[in-house]
Amino acid sequence: MTDPSEPTDPTDLVAGQNIPWPDQVATVYLRGRADASALLLGADGKVRDDEDLVFYNAPAAGGVSWEALSDDEQRLRIDTAAVPPEIEVVRVLVSVDDDQPPLADGAVVATVRGTNAAAQYAPHRLDGERCLIWFDLYRRAGGWKVRAVGQGWKDGLAAGLGAHGIAVEAPEPTPAAAPTTPTAPPPATAPGQSPGFAPSHSMDHPSTPLTPGPDDDTVAGALRAIRSLRRDISQARLAHLTAVGYAQNKLLETDEIARNSPDSGLPGARHEYSALMAQADARYATEAASLRDELVAEELAMPLPLARLDSFDWDRLTGLPAVDGAPDRGIDTHDLTAEVIRLGSLYPPEGERLNVPMAHGWAGRPLIWAEGSDRAPSGVAWVHGLIARMMALTSPGGFDVQLVDLDGSLSSGMGTLGAPIAADITRHASPGELSAFVDELAHLCDLAKMAIESGVSGALQDVRDGARHLVVLGHWPHAYDARAQARITECVPWLFALSVQLVVLCHESDLPERGSSTPGGSPGAEGPLRDLLDHSLVLDDAGAASLIDDAGVAWCYDPELTPAARSVAGRITASGQRA
Repeated sequence: MTDPSEPTDPTDLVAGQNIPWPDQVATVYLRGRADASALLLGADGKVRDDEDLVFYNAPAAGGVSWEALSDDEQRLRIDTAAVPPEIEVVRVLVSVDDDQPPLADGAVVATVRGTNAAAQYAPHRLDGERCLIWFDLYRRAGGWKVRAVGQGWKDGLAAGLGAHGIAVEAPEPTPAAAPTTPTAPPPATAPGQSPGFAPSHSMDHPSTPLTPGPDDDTVAGALRAIRSLRRDISQARLAHLTAVGYAQNKLLETDEIARNSPDSGLPGARHEYSALMAQADARYATEAASLRDELVAEELAMPLPLARLDSFDWDRLTGLPAVDGAPDRGIDTHDLTAEVIRLGSLYPPEGERLNVPMAHGWAGRPLIWAEGSDRAPSGVAWVHGLIARMMALTSPGGFDVQLVDLDGSLSSGMGTLGAPIAADITRHASPGELSAFVDELAHLCDLAKMAIESGVSGALQDVRDGARHLVVLGHWPHAYDARAQARITECVPWLFALSVQLVVLCHESDLPERGSSTPGGSPGAEGPLRDLLDHSLVLDDAGAASLIDDAGVAWCYDPELTPAARSVAGRITASGQRA
């Protein structure tokens, strides 16, 4: 029962996509056997109190009202002018009761309409959720935007409300029923966490939904979207690999029988094998195409810390005019904390090129860049991009670089450095300078360790200087004696406390084999090189599927060293450009 004066051709959104909302009023229409409710959330993603929940039993609050139009249609009306200024997000939830089937694809239709805009969103690949975040209407740059979300909870509305600060009491069990314990909402993932890579080049892959954050255009919101997409791609690839393995095993079994029986039906088995393979490939291709569309929408919405250096926003930051086809929106400066940055992209080794942004928490796992003999050196260009990104995202004095560069090749490879940038880069160009720097770093890490282990509140603040630091160790390991190697490795567990990100540049031939302390060392030996490798993430531009997620699926790494990205990095470091 929509207003005929409202637009009738809504924009179809995909999960994670957002559009500007030009109207004062946004009306959400829900059709289907489900309940609509709205939460008024502050900047922390929480309600102020229980009054910030609007639903059939509390039909109005803070510029938001609920109304039943018929047995299977409800309406939420949001007057943005009446929403309290401390409310950052009006979040629309769709839920079903415990005695109803879970939400299913296509069972519920939700549309948001205004005078000059309309949008609709249909979630795909639902998996037993009973409560889903459908839309967010949120503040951005003095206006409002609408975003399709599509994340939720299998435990229903109680779990969704609990994640936003509203406690819901579990119903009293009846005498004939066994007592039940309500399932807690899924734990939040800290915005500053990296995706996490295990020492064996495997990567952590969260399998549970992430607790929603206050605004999907912030770094926290982008991280949720990235992890959700990475999980979906991994699951799609795992299903494809399983189907392929099943087809191959059936064919191998038939081949084995054929060796002993001339009438084994081998031709028919080969035909079945081809059909199964075609079916698996077609299913994966269909899902990959859908995921590609979601990735494109997310990529356009990435905040600067997680956007590609060759993106429209980075081009605009460095003074280039708008490009035809670029999204008409300003640069997001709401969450430029540089606590999480983009290292490049991850993509599957086969099929559709699905590049997922690779996020990394600053001062997380040390990074090792391994050059290869079969390709041109690119580690300096990669480090240059990292420096440019951090310089742009931090205020003057908020970031510095310690560069171990004995022969000057690293500095010269970065081109012209403007005065604001050059002042924040310290080059250690002799063995004596290297030794003094390592001793100073080890001393600071010792102080940080003592401060943390003392348990004294504020002790660590006396050690930290409030800035973020990048330590780049060039010429590893040949420029470092045994003492320097050992001291650097001892520092690794405490670098996070000083906000120090360690980057090691080496050649892949210098990486120790697993189980040895040095190249050619005895299996099982311990040593600084072995210890450093065990605590680090090894990256290169070889394009090999060497990063493994927790589902056992392999990914390739793309450092995104395109000419456009290098041009942006050069403009930043030459001019000292800040966001």
